[in-house]
Amino acid sequence: MKTKKIKSLLAITGLLLTFNAQAQTLPPITLHVETAGTLTSLLYGVAGIEKMNQITDLTLTGNLNGSDIKCIRELAGKGYLGEHTQGQLRILNLAGANIVTGGNPYYYSPSCKTDYNTIGKYMFSDCQLTSITIPNSVTTIEDKAFAGCTLTSVSIPDGVTTIGPEAFRDCTSLTSVTIPDGVTTIGLEAFRYCTSLNSVTIGNSVTTIGNSAFQDCTSLNSVTIGNSVTMIGNSAFQDCTSLTLVTIGDNVTTIGLGAFRYCTSLNSVTIPNRVANIYYAFQGCTGLTSIHIPDNVTSFDGAFNDCTGLTSVTFSERRTEIPNAFNGCTSLTSVTIPGSVTKIANGAFSGCTSLTDVVLEDGYDELTADHSGSNVFENCPIER
Repeated sequence: MKTKKIKSLLAITGLLLTFNAQAQTLPPITLHVETAGTLTSLLYGVAGIEKMNQITDLTLTGNLNGSDIKCIRELAGKGYLGEHTQGQLRILNLAGANIVTGGNPYYYSPSCKTDYNTIGKYMFSDCQLTSITIPNSVTTIEDKAFAGCTLTSVSIPDGVTTIGPEAFRDCTSLTSVTIPDGVTTIGLEAFRYCTSLNSVTIGNSVTTIGNSAFQDCTSLNSVTIGNSVTMIGNSAFQDCTSLTLVTIGDNVTTIGLGAFRYCTSLNSVTIPNRVANIYYAFQGCTGLTSIHIPDNVTSFDGAFNDCTGLTSVTFSERRTEIPNAFNGCTSLTSVTIPGSVTKIANGAFSGCTSLTDVVLEDGYDELTADHSGSNVFENCPIER
């Protein structure tokens, strides 16, 4: 019995010692990597092989290839196959480093290798980093480069021109991001599901905000879209349920399908004069109370369907058609149809259960069949 008890105590002591060793951390480390591919051996010399997993804060300068990135991934909690490691690296500063070609692949799928001045596909995906400073020499951030990271902050250098698809997707702890003036394109789903993101500054060179770029960023409360932007992609800000204010630059010509759909806290928006199409763009924005449809907007099917807080709608004096765009706007009480309108689509105001007053300008004093499609005002208690 005594032998068993002693063995049990020794086993427990061993576990505690292992836990304490892993819990220890090293002071911040700064290293210059003159020759790409030598990071692992340099770290062995500084920390020792047994303490590699205790590195939490690392600053690197010099040249880094695939072998070095593979080492960094392991330090930051993710291995070549995406498996969990014991690494504790949380803060990584690469401002003075250069990404170069060569070395081994850093990630298995696809066979990811480094390229000059590029944060490549999956390079830091799912790593346990909380802060990273990207090399100043980097020009491109590729697909899923940081997807699933625990980042709370990221510094994107001015030389970056492209942020690729899903580059920061699922970075659920990221709270703010500044997209520098050099960036021209924000890719598909680049920041989707960044649920803690509350502030975005978009640089003055961005021309395209990709489809679903900020979709499901449920903490995002305001965004300013600069004058360089010409296209806001489909569902770009869909389901950003905390978004209260959006400023859209004057040069935007395209607001994609469902771009702001279900942004339930959005209470005000001005549609720029160059925009022609806003299909379903603001559907379900229940916080919107008023909207003006300018002359240039020619197609807006479904644009304001289910905007249950909408009380006021105004149209330009030259509008000729009104599509099915206000279905289910249950707070809308009155609407004035310009005399220039010759067609109102079926169901355009269907389900507007508070709509009692419809004014048809230029002598229209009743809703006639040749002026409107059938069921235009279905389930509306209009006082005729």
